[in-house]
Amino acid sequence: MRASAKLARRIPLLARLRSPAFAGLLCLAGSACSDTISPLSSEVSTRDLRMTMIVEGTPLRTRVFGTLTFPASTFQLVGGDRLELVVGDKVKVTTLSEGAFAGEFPPYGGPLVARLARPAGRGGDLEVIADLPAPFRVRAPKAARLVSAVTFTWDTGVTKPTPTTKISVTGTCVATITRELTTDTGRYSLNPGELEVPGRTPPCTVTVAVSKQRGTAKQSDTTTFELVP
Repeated sequence: MRASAKLARRIPLLARLRSPAFAGLLCLAGSACSDTISPLSSEVSTRDLRMTMIVEGTPLRTRVFGTLTFPASTFQLVGGDRLELVVGDKVKVTTLSEGAFAGEFPPYGGPLVARLARPAGRGGDLEVIADLPAPFRVRAPKAARLVSAVTFTWDTGVTKPTPTTKISVTGTCVATITRELTTDTGRYSLNPGELEVPGRTPPCTVTVAVSKQRGTAKQSDTTTFELVP
């Protein structure tokens, strides 16, 4: 009888030793953490979760990258918890791997939502929203010379609030130029000689990149032209 009583007392203790919370305490105490059990999402309240999202758009595709984490640990989605990416009228259920998620969609402009949809009793859904500027194309002349002005154009569209627009020009025989535009008119010109760098002479291929960013969502496009002697 005494042996049975001792075993009965040990079973709850063993269960506590195997719990994620106790494993976390061992990590804090400096013990090895390689075998730490990831918490189950069903055991975690929404208020303890953190979600981030970055959106990168081009005329070819829209990519979403994000994280969904529990403080000091990743966790496993179980028990009806579902991670959704909402782009326009499209809803894609995605997976969570070591606290990270990703998705890819056709070209798009507008609001995007990353949402952890949860059953009742877990603190409600968790979501973050990004507002992606509309896709656009950058246009440049096929060729240009240092002694002439060169103009680039792109579609501006009607977007509110106004995104931050940046332009960069790079090439092996030109000066690198990166500028943030105070006003986006869909047009930018470089003055004659502005690309010139002592000791570097044409020809070379020049890359022009334009980006429009609103918060963590950025739409961009690139094109090239030939700088000739």
